[in-house]
Amino acid sequence: MARLQRLQAALEPNQALLVSSPISIRYLTGLMIHPAERFYALLITQEQAVLFVPELEQQTARTFLGQIVPISDAADLPKVLAAHKPNAVLAIEKSHLTVDRLELIQSAWQPKLSGDLSERLTAMRLIKDEDELSVIRRACRIIDEVVAWAFSQVQDGITERELVGLIDQRLERHYSVGPGFPSLVQFGKNSALPHGRPGSRKLSIGDAVLLDIGAQVEGYSSDITRTAFFGPASEQMQRVYQTVLEAHLAASAKLGPGVVVGEVDQSARAVIEQAGFGDRFTHRLGHGLGLEVHEAPSMHGQSTSTLQPGMVVTVEPGIYLPGEGGVRIEDDYLITDEGAERLTTADRHLIELSTGT
Repeated sequence: MARLQRLQAALEPNQALLVSSPISIRYLTGLMIHPAERFYALLITQEQAVLFVPELEQQTARTFLGQIVPISDAADLPKVLAAHKPNAVLAIEKSHLTVDRLELIQSAWQPKLSGDLSERLTAMRLIKDEDELSVIRRACRIIDEVVAWAFSQVQDGITERELVGLIDQRLERHYSVGPGFPSLVQFGKNSALPHGRPGSRKLSIGDAVLLDIGAQVEGYSSDITRTAFFGPASEQMQRVYQTVLEAHLAASAKLGPGVVVGEVDQSARAVIEQAGFGDRFTHRLGHGLGLEVHEAPSMHGQSTSTLQPGMVVTVEPGIYLPGEGGVRIEDDYLITDEGAERLTTADRHLIELSTGT
């Protein structure tokens, strides 16, 4: 609630904010509510905070210290909203509020819209506080251990989906947490698809084994990618792996307060281009990490944003050779006053897994 109070204190008497994203409401209030299609929003003025919540979630919202307005499925929603019309200009989350919901708000309140709330909330969420960092650290420790465990489960003939099932089961049963996002496992030539989905492909000797997985702790996720090989890696893939690792190390060494984000991306890209694989690094270097797995800042080469202490970002260069395989190495980093702290610490050396033969 301290975040909500800080936001209120920064408002003028004639300003109102309508927060509509469940993630944003979670950040400001601590409430983890998934409203599905039902109306769910937080109205904030200097004097009060009003939470519009589906009636079936009323008990979940009971810890909210402001006014709670439960809305039943049979309620006349425009009438409910009209009873809480703010006498102020209204900022909304343009990146989230649908046209349908905006028309509903306009019908009930006839507000004078004053701009986009999204950027203000993004700026708040960029810098993680100690409570946030504590759970992110735990999520990173868990996923480090799961990576090593997952590689120990690899055997000839296992499918990508089967290994995903084992990873998700390990998170649930051993750590009592869920995956931070749908777990990614890709074997062989499938590892050349940066966002390929796990399927029925069976593991064979010589295949790359790419894991892109995370653990979610109290709403915050870790995000790690490691690539190993089932048996000896080919000379080509060894070269690719070493290039990606060098690119990752170059980018991570660049991290620090005041550093331009685009320069971090470019430092990794330069290593890959020098090795002749420039056209095979087809995505941005990384992204911010927090309540959402992908959030600000976007770590791409054209970004002029600067890194600040308290930001948590990923560094994940990759090289993808269609029909052969791919390598990506990803870690999570906390920007500090002095530089950056690596939060995920699983082994980054090239690993050739035993085939059991």
